[in-house]
Amino acid sequence: MQNHQHKVSRAERRRAEREAKKLLQSPRFFNEFLLAMKKDGLVGEEQAALVLFIVVVSRLLLRPLNVFVKARSSAGKNFLINKVLRLLPSHAIAEITSVSEKAWNYLGTRLRHTVVYLQERNEAVGNVHPLRLLISEEKIIRLVPRWKDGKLSTKEYVAYGPVASISTGTKQLEIDDQTRHLGISINETAEQTRKIVKSYRRQTKGLSRKKLRTWRMVQRLLEKRMGIEITVPEWFDRVADSLFVEDLRVRRYYPYGII
Repeated sequence: MQNHQHKVSRAERRRAEREAKKLLQSPRFFNEFLLAMKKDGLVGEEQAALVLFIVVVSRLLLRPLNVFVKARSSAGKNFLINKVLRLLPSHAIAEITSVSEKAWNYLGTRLRHTVVYLQERNEAVGNVHPLRLLISEEKIIRLVPRWKDGKLSTKEYVAYGPVASISTGTKQLEIDDQTRHLGISINETAEQTRKIVKSYRRQTKGLSRKKLRTWRMVQRLLEKRMGIEITVPEWFDRVADSLFVEDLRVRRYYPYGII
């Protein structure tokens, strides 16, 4: 995924900040987001794009969301995700195409409040089970034996979350991972394929550098508000009273919906 970030003047940064604040204050914020996606070449998939955008913003919360996008090969799942991630600053994204099990343990704070993007989650990507711990426990601890001054001791390595995770694949996740992820699918109908094919004739230049800078500034402004306490309104108790609680997974999912 290309997410080139160019040096900008102070005046251009101020302009981007003004435009970003206007977006954040607009009651049509999500409409503007969908217009940006369309301008950048996305055909349809509005609902999936909105879910992904909410997930990437959730990286700044204490309990970020995680999503798995399931679709057949060539459906365009990674194309969709890359379009959404283009609106983020590069420091907010950790894209992984291959990883060893031990590599997770030495990341320190590098993944905190980032979007961990796993393309094509399968055997080729490596062991991603540590990500499950990073999602649920918000840290991974590894103790490594070592000799120091002729004595055997241990050194502790810790990788810290929280993280928002986006994964793609053609098969369902393991059950323990399913309970940690929202699941969305891509429109695989022939009608959607025809719309995509027709769009090639009308291809636009995509989002301008100015527009991309504005949307990335939106994320930077949101980052400044990270850590502010969120007050849950009392009427959420009525939501809990009407919730379907016969499924144990509600115990894990519900907190992510309110914070």
